[in-house]
Parts: sequence; C-alpha cells; structure tokens
Amino acid sequence: MASEIEFIHDLEEDRGSFDGNMVLYDLLIRRGWAWRMPAKHQCGARNYIKLGILDDAQFEEKSMTPKIEITTKHGFVTTICSKGSEIEVEVIEEDTGKEVKFTTCSNGSGHSLFPEFQPTQFPVTEEHN
Repeated sequence: MASEIEFIHDLEEDRGSFDGNMVLYDLLIRRGWAWRMPAKHQCGARNYIKLGILDDAQFEEKSMTPKIEITTKHGFVTTICSKGSEIEVEVIEEDTGKEVKFTTCSNGSGHSLFPEFQPTQFPVTEEHN
C-alpha cells in the first residue's frame, strides 16, 4: 500500500485516482491530520464526508502515539520524551558517518531518551554558556 505522502504527491500532480484519494482522506481524517492540512485538502475530506463515503471521525491528538516531546533551554535540547510508547533514535553525523543509537527508558511520565552506550565520539555538554 502506498504511503500518505505518495497519495498526496499523486493528488498534487493530478495523478490521483478516486480510490487513492479516498484512502488518503480516510487516513488523514482518522489520524486527525485532515483539519491541519491546507484548505484544498480540508475541502477534499469534507466532500467525501458530505457524500457519505467517509465518516467524520474525531480523534483527539492524544490518541496518536508515540508523541515526541522535545524540551529546550536557551535553544539547546535538554529532554526528549516519548509519550505513549518506547522509541529508538539513531543519530548520524553526516560528514563523518559516525552513529549513536538512543533508546527510551520509562520514567513514570513517559519514556526518556538516553544513549544505549556512552557516545565517546561526540562531545557531551551539561551546560551551555
């Protein structure tokens, strides 16, 4: 099955089929994204609902998981927390190709990101001036 982005590209380039557009709008509506899209896409979703082809499901943002919360202080990231489920993040330094893998650990209010191993190839700074 094609992804939402492929359906959107097809729609934008007038290559979208009725069935493909219907699948796209169904996914956007169910995930709560349709009403955050540009007006053109909101109108398409409303048309499918008015025709009775799709239901107007109202899902709260909280139902989408995982939700990633990034906290910053003075422009620097201090905390990354996954709400809803654990995640794994891989950071790749483009110019050197060095990689650091991070996984999350439950902290009671979510899953906080921490390095799986101590990243010796990247400088770690506690405070920034």
